[in-house]
Amino acid sequence: MISLKARRKRSGGIMLGPMIDMMFLLLIFFMVGTMYMSETRSIPVKLPKAAAAQLERSGDIIVTVKKDGSLWLEGRAVNKDEVLQRATAAGQNGSKKGVVIKADEDTPYKFVVALLDDLRRSGIERAGLATDKK
Repeated sequence: MISLKARRKRSGGIMLGPMIDMMFLLLIFFMVGTMYMSETRSIPVKLPKAAAAQLERSGDIIVTVKKDGSLWLEGRAVNKDEVLQRATAAGQNGSKKGVVIKADEDTPYKFVVALLDDLRRSGIERAGLATDKK
């Protein structure tokens, strides 16, 4: 039989090791979950494939060009003037934001070139085209 003094010495404690492991697992779970949530907000287009594709930066303005030539910005249809106003306003703030054009692979080339040309004429120097990795 255990005496009262032995019980006091062997007082129960909170084991921190398993609790810390569980917190790290939850943190990883939520980080991975939020990465997929941001992907679902974009307009679905079938991007062309390129072997030298790079990851897009999160601060850039993303303009989506659909097959019919319609422009989309942040999940809503916009006209070319709104895209140019948004891009020039971001450039005037002194930030190094660029414009990334996500054009469907079946989009006529003239729509993409016209948008690039208008961006250059409005003073936007950083514009790129989004692709999927092969």
